[in-house]
Amino acid sequence: MEINFATQKMTDAANGEVNGTYSKMSQIIRKNLGRNTTCSFTEIVLVLDALAAAETCADLPPSLHPHPLKGDRVGHFVVDIKIPGQGGRGVARLVFQPNHRADELGYRIDNYKTIKKITIVELCVDYHTKGSKQ
Repeated sequence: MEINFATQKMTDAANGEVNGTYSKMSQIIRKNLGRNTTCSFTEIVLVLDALAAAETCADLPPSLHPHPLKGDRVGHFVVDIKIPGQGGRGVARLVFQPNHRADELGYRIDNYKTIKKITIVELCVDYHTKGSKQ
């Protein structure tokens, strides 16, 4: 898939910054998931790699559990970020939205096979604790 990021800060964080470290991504993780989280940049990089390897959203591995959001987040989709030490699906998610024009030929938001371009709006978030509804 073609991947863009909502902000330059996220772009830098996802690309390992200039010096090849993921310190900015680590800052984002601590801010969004708390200082004591066991989530690290490694888990997010694995998800980003899976997104980049997929041709469409339909090609994403089922283990990422891609699904659309509801309520005030209609139009956004999420994939799970597996966190070491947490069973099940965990709480961390990467949030993205399709980056297609509404009138683009062949694109339908309700058909995963047509979603080939995305913009990542949050690298990691636990929206369950922020009052958002899935």
